[in-house]
Amino acid sequence: RSRSRSRSRSRSRRRMRRRRREESPFSSEFPLNCNRTLHMAWLQTADMHGGRAVHGGRAVRFLNAVTCVAVLCCSLTSCHAVSGECTGKTKKSTRASLARRHFEDAKAVSARGNGEEAMRLYEAALACLPSWGDARYLLSMEMERSGRLDQALESMAEVTRLDPKLAGDAFFEMGVWHSRAGDYLGSKASFAEAVRLKPARADAWSNLGVVNHHMGRFQEALAAYLTSIKMQPMYVASYFNMGKVKQELGDAVGAVEAFEEAVRIRPTYFEAYASWGGAMTPFRRWRRASEILRESLKLQPQSAEALYLLAFALMHICHWRELEGVLKDLRTRVMERMRRGESPGVEPYASLTFPWEPAELKAIAEYHARVAEEIPRQTFMMQIKSFRYSKRVKTLRVSFKSYDIGDHQSSYLISTVLIKLAESKSIEFSVYCLRPHDRSVLRVQIEDAFQQRFFDVSLQETSKIAQMINERKTHVLVDLDTHFRNSRLSLMAFQSAPVQVIYPFFVGTGGAKYLPIMFSDKVAAPPEFLASFTEKMVYLPHSYYVTSHGELPDGNSALSLQLSRAARRANDLPEDALVICNFNQVYKIDGNIFATWMEVLRSVNQSILWLRREGDDTHAAMRHYARRFGVRGERIQFARWAETSASHIKRIKLSSLSLDTPLYSSMTTGCDLLWAGVPLLTLPSQRMVGRLGASLLSALQLPQLIARDLNDYVEVAVRMTSLARRRLTADHRVNPYEELMRTLWEKRRTAALFNTTKKVHEFKRSFRLLWEIRRVGKKTDKNSISWPHVVVAKT
Repeated sequence: RSRSRSRSRSRSRRRMRRRRREESPFSSEFPLNCNRTLHMAWLQTADMHGGRAVHGGRAVRFLNAVTCVAVLCCSLTSCHAVSGECTGKTKKSTRASLARRHFEDAKAVSARGNGEEAMRLYEAALACLPSWGDARYLLSMEMERSGRLDQALESMAEVTRLDPKLAGDAFFEMGVWHSRAGDYLGSKASFAEAVRLKPARADAWSNLGVVNHHMGRFQEALAAYLTSIKMQPMYVASYFNMGKVKQELGDAVGAVEAFEEAVRIRPTYFEAYASWGGAMTPFRRWRRASEILRESLKLQPQSAEALYLLAFALMHICHWRELEGVLKDLRTRVMERMRRGESPGVEPYASLTFPWEPAELKAIAEYHARVAEEIPRQTFMMQIKSFRYSKRVKTLRVSFKSYDIGDHQSSYLISTVLIKLAESKSIEFSVYCLRPHDRSVLRVQIEDAFQQRFFDVSLQETSKIAQMINERKTHVLVDLDTHFRNSRLSLMAFQSAPVQVIYPFFVGTGGAKYLPIMFSDKVAAPPEFLASFTEKMVYLPHSYYVTSHGELPDGNSALSLQLSRAARRANDLPEDALVICNFNQVYKIDGNIFATWMEVLRSVNQSILWLRREGDDTHAAMRHYARRFGVRGERIQFARWAETSASHIKRIKLSSLSLDTPLYSSMTTGCDLLWAGVPLLTLPSQRMVGRLGASLLSALQLPQLIARDLNDYVEVAVRMTSLARRRLTADHRVNPYEELMRTLWEKRRTAALFNTTKKVHEFKRSFRLLWEIRRVGKKTDKNSISWPHVVVAKT
C-alpha cells in the first residue's frame, strides 16, 4: 500500500512538472543548455510557492532555487554568445566552442542553399574568433555567390593576411572572380601569387595561362600551360587550353596534337573532341573533321555546339542532303534550350550561316546580349546612373570600339573612312582598340592618324574601359563588332556614353536594349523587315557599307583584260572559255544555289565556274556534285591564293559575270568585284545578311543586276553570259553586255558606293543628328530616350 501511494505521488509530480515546463516562458527564448538551468529555477521557485517539498525540506528547496539563479546569471554571457554575440566577458574556451558551433551550422545552412543565413552565421563565428581564416574564407565564397563581388574580394584579401596556409587557395579564388568580372590584370596578379605560394598547383598554372590568353599574351599563356603539364603530366585541361592558344598562334599542327592528347588522356572529354574536329579547318580536312565530330556527338548527343561544327564541316564537303537534316535537328535543339532559358549553344555570327528565320536569329542575338550584361552586374556598375552626361557640347566627341583594328577585313574596308574622320575639326573622333598590336600596316596607319586619341585597351578591365570612355565625356559610342568573337559586347552594356550605335559589320540585329540604334539603308534593312530588329534605324542615303576601294588605282578595265590569253594562262584558266565566278567562302553556298549555277553552265557552252580554293575535300565534292547535274567536273575551277588584294582584284577582271549567294550575300567580295568592273548578279533574301549585294548595286544605280526571284536570277544569268560569250567570239554586233560593263566602269568613280569623302560627310551629319535627338528627346528613364527611326538626307 505504501509503494502504491509513492508511485501515485511520483506520477502526480511528473504531470505537474510537465505542465509547468509547458508554461515556462524560457522554452523558445534560449538554446538548450541554458534552458535546462532556467527550467530548474522555474520549477524550484514554483514548488516553493506551492508549498510542496520536492527535494526535501524548505531550506533545501530555497538553496536549490538560489543555486539555479546563480547558475543562470553566470551563464547569461554564454547565452548571448550562442545567440550570435561574443562579448568581452566571454571565456576563451567558450568563444572557441561557440565559433565552432556557428561554423558547423553555417556549413549546413549553406548546403541547403540559404546563403544569407550562412553569411550571418559565419560572421557570428568571426565575432568570436576574428582571426579564424577558414570561417572568413567560406564567408568570402558565400559573398561572391550572392553577387557581392567587391565585399568578397576584400574579405578574401583579409584571408591571405590571416592564414598563410590558406593564402594560395584565396589568391586562386580571387583570380577566378577577377576573370569573371573581366579584370584580367587583377586576375593575372592573383593567379601569379597563387602559383608563387603553391608552385605545384597545376590548375592555378592553367588558369594563369587562360588569363594570358584572354589578354592576347599567347606566348606567356603557352609557357603557363607547359608548366602546368610539367607539374601534373596528366592534367587534361592544360592540353585542351594549350590547343586553343596554339590555334591563336597559327600553329595548326600543334593545336591538333594538343586536342588529340587531351582525348587520349580522357576519351570522354567532349569539349576536346569537338575542338579537335574544329581544329581540322586550317588543313581543309573536312571529311576527317566530320568523322571526329560524329564521335563527339556519341558522347553528348544533345550538344548543339558539336552539331554546329558538324554542319560547318558538311557545308565544305557538299553533303547538302545530310546537312539539311543536321540543321533541322540543330534548330530544334537551339530553340528548346532557349525556351528553357539555357544557352543556345550557337554564337550569333555562326547562326547567320544557317537558313533560319529572322525571328530565330533575333532570339539568339538577344540571349547573348543579355549574357553580356552579367559583367556590369557583377561589378556593381549596372547602376549606370553614376555615369554623368552633359548636354552642353562645345565639341561633339565620337568614339569607335573594335577588336578588328589591324590585319582584318573590317579594317581593310573602314580604314580610309577612319583616317579621314580623324582629320575632322568639328567633331573629335577617337578609337578604343581591344586587340593587341599586330604590327600590321593598317594598324600603324590608323594609330598614326588618331595619335593621342587612339587607345590600346586590350589589357584593360572592361569596367575600367567603360569608366575611361565616360570620363572623357564621349557623346556617341559606335560598336563595330557587336557579336563577333572577342568583341567584348559587355563593354557596351555599361552604357558609358549617352548615345550608343551599331555599325553592322555583323550583319544582323544586336538584340540589346543598350544598343538602341543601328546604321543601315533602306535596301539592306527595308522598313517592312524591321520586326526582326531590336534597334531603330539610321538610314544612310546610299549603301551603309563602307569601303576603301576608292583609294585604289584603276588599272586596266575588265573589258580589255577578259580577252588576254596570257592572263588566263597565268591563272590556269582555259583561253577560250567564258568565266563565271564566285569568290565567297563555301559556307555561303547551299545546295539550291549550286544546282542553279549548274543550270546556267548547261545553258552556256564553253563556260566554266571559277571558285575560291578551299582544299582537296571541297574540290572533289563539288566536282562530284556537278557531275550529278550533267556538268563535267573540269568545268569547276578553283583560284590559287592571291598574295595581295591588288593582285586579287586584277585577276578577277578575267571574269565575265559573278553570281551572288542569296543565303549570305557578297560583302567585301562584292566590293572587290564591282571595283574591278565585273557585274554582280544578286538575289536578295528576307534577311539583312542576304541583302548586301542588292545594297551595293543600288548605290551604283544598277537595278538590272538585282533579280526578282530564282527564275529571274537564272534568266538574267543565261542572257548575260550568252551576250558575253558572243563578245569573246569577235561578234561585232551591238552588245548590251558591253554597255553594261562600260556603265559599271564609269559609275565606280561617280556613284556614292566608293566615294569615301561623301561617306565621311554622311557619318558626321548622322552623329550630329543623333546627338540633337538625344539632347531634346523625351526620356523614358535617366539614361535613355524613346528613339525614332532616322533618315539622313542626301547631300
